[in-house]
Amino acid sequence: MKTITSQIAQNKKVLLRIDLDVPLDDNNNVEDVTRLTSVLPTLNLLKDSASQIIIIGHLGRPEGQFNEKFSLKPVCQKLSELLSQPIEFIPYNLDPTPLNSSSHFVMLDNMRFNPGEETNDSNLAKQLASLADIFVFDAFAVSHRAAASTVGVTDLIPSYAGLRVAEEVKQLSEILENPSHPLLVIVGGAKIETKLPVITNLQTKADSIFVGGKLPHEIKEKNISFPPNIQVATMNASGKDIDENAKEIVKGLISNAKMIVWNGPVGLFEDPLNQDGTLVIAENLALSNAKKIIGGGETIQASTKFGIIDNIDFVSVGGGAMLEFLSGKQLPGLKNI
Repeated sequence: MKTITSQIAQNKKVLLRIDLDVPLDDNNNVEDVTRLTSVLPTLNLLKDSASQIIIIGHLGRPEGQFNEKFSLKPVCQKLSELLSQPIEFIPYNLDPTPLNSSSHFVMLDNMRFNPGEETNDSNLAKQLASLADIFVFDAFAVSHRAAASTVGVTDLIPSYAGLRVAEEVKQLSEILENPSHPLLVIVGGAKIETKLPVITNLQTKADSIFVGGKLPHEIKEKNISFPPNIQVATMNASGKDIDENAKEIVKGLISNAKMIVWNGPVGLFEDPLNQDGTLVIAENLALSNAKKIIGGGETIQASTKFGIIDNIDFVSVGGGAMLEFLSGKQLPGLKNI
């Protein structure tokens, strides 16, 4: 992987793909800046070296057509505040070229307004590539999607990983290639089709895998069996949280681990009546001296809610990309950088 440096970016026009898909409240204010702050190191590096930085990204699912509700304008304003630099916002145009701006930082509106984005249209990729000398990819959360702004441009101009993407790959690769033992993996949430490949790929690498959330129901329905090092939690009477026995098991696993990977809450943590299992995991992670890596939107929300986010060694902003990486798949967005 080729990672961007100030020397490479020196006096270059840079097309920078970052993850701008952040939650907005009813007043169009950004509610969570985690993804935005994660790319500040790359933005600061480029600020002091590149001649121009053209920022691209997406918000939501506008289905290939303009929708004011999904405009990146409020995200641009928040990123400008975080960066302490003005960012010129360019309203949506089906054809993003030519770009008549002399601003140091520029942000184009939602890439997904263009029907060619999600189909990895070669014409859109050419238009984007023509804007810059080099491409920097720092949107790990969409690295598992083959789009014009994630993959298409990498075939056309020199392409590099941003600092955040490089760190994501480094941290997640350690889990696969050189983990500390005992390695504990905690998998929760739902959608067995996205979680099963991770469990399967890690079952020979992890000393223990603890499975909770809705997954035990799905595992039972599909009659899936696992080796002894995979502990499928038993659920309480409501079926919305792990039971007392499972809480004690996961506490013991956490206390014994030297490395812990957590993706997915193990109960309906938003509900005070069904949050105890996830809370037990959070509280015991905070007490653990193990290296702790978490990922997934709900896992980050739970860690924030229970006040342990600052006790985590690495917070992946990947979600689905983290799962696919840990399942051993090659991510399209990382192939050419």
